[in-house]
Amino acid sequence: MSERTSFEVIVLGGGPAGAAAATLLAHRSHEVVLVRPASSPAGGVAESIPPSARRLFSELAVLEAVEAAAFYANTGNTVWWANADARGERFGTTGSGFHVDRVGLERVLVSAAESCGVRVLLGMSARAAVQGEDGWRVSCQGADGGTLELHAPWLIDATGRHGLLAREVREPDRSTTTLALVRRFRRPGGWGDESLGQTLIESYEDGWVCSLPLSPETRCVTAMIDQRHTDLAGVDVGAMLDIELTKTRHISASLEDATPEDDAWACPASLYCASQYARPGLALAGDAGSCIDPLSSFGVKKALAS
Repeated sequence: MSERTSFEVIVLGGGPAGAAAATLLAHRSHEVVLVRPASSPAGGVAESIPPSARRLFSELAVLEAVEAAAFYANTGNTVWWANADARGERFGTTGSGFHVDRVGLERVLVSAAESCGVRVLLGMSARAAVQGEDGWRVSCQGADGGTLELHAPWLIDATGRHGLLAREVREPDRSTTTLALVRRFRRPGGWGDESLGQTLIESYEDGWVCSLPLSPETRCVTAMIDQRHTDLAGVDVGAMLDIELTKTRHISASLEDATPEDDAWACPASLYCASQYARPGLALAGDAGSCIDPLSSFGVKKALAS
């Protein structure tokens, strides 16, 4: 049997926005194909999802699946501004959200999309998309080198920061060029009851660091720095992160008995937004259209809502 190539809607990108868009369309009886690379472009990044996102998960009919995935509960934030000596300003939540690794969250959302009738092309990436009088022609390539051309009157670009089509209409916020330095740490015996379920955030003169729990013993630590003030040539990312951590007082102290779980890695985190989010036959979703300040912890919620 030949591979089906014609649909009502092609959704490019299998992150939270792409999976949500495909799921909503399938619930409304549209024929949808979701084109998703084999590995998440977000890599091993960790995300903090607020309790208010539960309503969005419920509207997608995936709340039970998200809860069953047993992600670590998000109970709020503890913040130290500008290296303060105090215990920190604590912000609780009404109800609990989720601390998630993106790979695990995307696995849940894509599985839910597939279960409601979305055709998922796992391991495929869109290489080109051309809009003609009869709709879109999207050329896709698999990890094995195989190719496939898809056809549909509508296309949703949910390819995140890559923005296959969205980058043509995006405008960067040139006031910042934020770079995220990321690493996971394990601390045998846990991190103490006071920080249980809490995202720890600490700012200093030229950056800020967040420590996000993924389990009682594991935290994902990210330093946000201005890339314009950093020479990246030949620099070890782990060494860069270590330097930033020494600028903190409270988070660095919490890491004294912790050991790295993996190599540090870096990714861009600068802000941008599109000048146009839709036109006949095309819509942008999630980070393809805009990226908001990661300090807000609302990135995944924004992607789902979009």
